[in-house]
Amino acid sequence: MNPLSAVKLLPLGKRFIANHPKMKAFVNTALAMMGEDSVVEIKVKNAEGRTIVSNFKLTADDVDLINELNKLKNE
Repeated sequence: MNPLSAVKLLPLGKRFIANHPKMKAFVNTALAMMGEDSVVEIKVKNAEGRTIVSNFKLTADDVDLINELNKLKNE
C-alpha cells in the first residue's frame, strides 16, 4: 500500500468512529477475546432487506495478523 494512501484513510477512519461511537469499543473487546479456533461471523443487511451472512474460524496465522495489527495500533 502506498503510504500516502494510508494517510488519506486516517480522516475517514476518524469520521467512521465519530459516526459509529460504539464500534471502537466493540472491536477492541472482540479483538481482545479472539484466539485460534474463534469463529467470526459477518452479517450485512441492505436497505431493501436483503441479507448475507458469512463466517470463518481463525487460524494461528490469523491470530498472528491480529496481534501485529494491534501492535501497529499502539505505536
